[in-house]
Amino acid sequence: MKNALFSVLLIIFSFEAHAEIPFSLDWKLDSPIFLIALSETALSLTLPKALDYGELENKKGDLSSVPAFDRWAAHNYKKSFDIAGDATLALSLALPVAVYSASYFSKKIDFSDAFTLAVLYAESFFLTQGTCGLLKLAAKRDRPFLYYDEWDSGALTDGDAHFSFPSSHTADAFMSAAFLSYTFPRVFPDSKLQIPVIAGSYAIAFAVGAFRIASANHFPTDVLAGGAIGTLFGFAVPFVHSILFEKKSQKTPELSLTPFGFFARVHF
Repeated sequence: MKNALFSVLLIIFSFEAHAEIPFSLDWKLDSPIFLIALSETALSLTLPKALDYGELENKKGDLSSVPAFDRWAAHNYKKSFDIAGDATLALSLALPVAVYSASYFSKKIDFSDAFTLAVLYAESFFLTQGTCGLLKLAAKRDRPFLYYDEWDSGALTDGDAHFSFPSSHTADAFMSAAFLSYTFPRVFPDSKLQIPVIAGSYAIAFAVGAFRIASANHFPTDVLAGGAIGTLFGFAVPFVHSILFEKKSQKTPELSLTPFGFFARVHF
């Protein structure tokens, strides 16, 4: 599926005009961002193993403790919807990669531009992951299927069943959609694909959230919170770097470090 998507995008982008992306990196800014994001993510992955949440009992939870807005989402775990949610999330995360990879290989953006977009996407992803992970530990909210009469104790691991809020799947999907929706019109301001790309990315993100509720992995408020977090980082990271570009564009020359050496660019 990913190869087919990439091939289609490569053909489409071969007809797009070359563009210079309006985003810049600055390692004085990006190094702390990566440090914070990776630290958050590492903590969210290691702390659950160090904390004792006890054994789950195979009995119905107290639904009255759940806000009225969320109660309808308490139902039995549905594995098919869980798998569908994973698949749509993978598609969502792959879409920006496919779009900008196709742009690079069709020579519509150069290596430095592709590298900048990759760094921004990675920062957005890890900030989203780390923030959701730490909030899950703080909230310690049971998943909806635990409030069903006869929930499947093998549906999820004991520890993971306690971490419903917020939805990381939904956060990642909306981060991807927000990132692509903000960057694509600026990378290709004259493209006729802006509306299809933006609409498609958000349609996939909404599908991820719907599948997470349908599978009984999350309450609606989990999904709403995840969507808000993902949107925040998907928009904020490229936005900050667009401001940085505007400031740097007034200076000449610009020297950027890439994994393969240095890249020089002179602005006029």
